[in-house]
Amino acid sequence: QTIFTEDFLDPYRFHTNAPYPILIPLAENLFYNILGRVDDYSVKVIFALFYIVLLLFFYVTQKKYFLLTRLHSLIFTSVFACLPFLFVIYNGSVPSAFADFPLACFFTLAMFYLFNYMKGRDIRNIVIASLFSCCCLFTKNEGMPLFLISIAIFIIDSFIGKYLLNKNNIKALLIYIFLPIALLIPWFLIRVKLPVSFDNNPLPSLLVSNL
Repeated sequence: QTIFTEDFLDPYRFHTNAPYPILIPLAENLFYNILGRVDDYSVKVIFALFYIVLLLFFYVTQKKYFLLTRLHSLIFTSVFACLPFLFVIYNGSVPSAFADFPLACFFTLAMFYLFNYMKGRDIRNIVIASLFSCCCLFTKNEGMPLFLISIAIFIIDSFIGKYLLNKNNIKALLIYIFLPIALLIPWFLIRVKLPVSFDNNPLPSLLVSNL
């Protein structure tokens, strides 16, 4: 199935953010197909799963990298799990079902594996980091500046550690930059063909020819 219906592609219909990344809409569409119907309330289970995954990740990371006991890891994870910003009904909260929280999860995981690569120079970590960065790019437009920031961190770390011109490090940098872009080429090709978006301002579309 597709979200690119005749109405969606109509240049004379006003859409906010028509060329916006569609990872979350595709995930929701998959859920609706499994469920057999559209249910805007039940689909929020996707965001609850993101929340659970982030908590498990937070717990495991503390035990592995900060050498905390199980009790301390559980305490800190519980504190994090109860932070108000996660539940206040606003754009970035879990129950708001906006793409902000999934983006935060993907970027956290991307930075974690990027950090692992910096620590051990294992090429597998950079591949995983690049896949999560790809998810960032496909989740929100804000994923692009986050991706660029992570590339800058990669380069700065390589420069400080004197790895910048190392053959394996150059290979890892190229993988990290170009693998997400290569995976998203189909989306970029579709995106350039979508109706021009004027965001939340319809005034520029009020042309004589359109009227």
